[in-house]
Amino acid sequence: MSRSSSSGHFWPAYVDLMTVLLMVFILLTLLFQMVAAIARMEEGLKVNEAATLQAAVYQDKPGALLLTFKANEVVADAAESAKVKAWFMANTASIKEQGYTLSAVISADQADTGKKLSLQFSRLLEIKKQADELGIDQEQLQVVNRIDTATDANNGQVQMFVGAP
Repeated sequence: MSRSSSSGHFWPAYVDLMTVLLMVFILLTLLFQMVAAIARMEEGLKVNEAATLQAAVYQDKPGALLLTFKANEVVADAAESAKVKAWFMANTASIKEQGYTLSAVISADQADTGKKLSLQFSRLLEIKKQADELGIDQEQLQVVNRIDTATDANNGQVQMFVGAP
């Protein structure tokens, strides 16, 4: 057995090439992710602006009923419940023709979003239950959940109006 003069260790050039390609791939991936993050932030600003504009449009609907709830209140007080029943009774014919919309609004701050969405859903179910008691057709119902930057963080609102949003 003859002994080779080299030490037997070699470092092929393709290993260096693969390392450089991996670093370039990581760099490009990071750049694209930063661009995507900036685009998402800009889209979020557009969504918040649209929600605020939409809130102003909803408040101008004729015959709309706006209910305001306290922080953790799910069921409206007796006076608000009476207003809801009176609104349903006054608009029964219009609801049969055009349907009605329940628009629940919560604030846009990031604190306890899950809890706020749960409250929002519970409030809509309570109003829907009142509609069921009065015999209002639920096929006519449309639900719009909104997040609004202008809404007070401690209150929630439900707006009811005839027609589509």
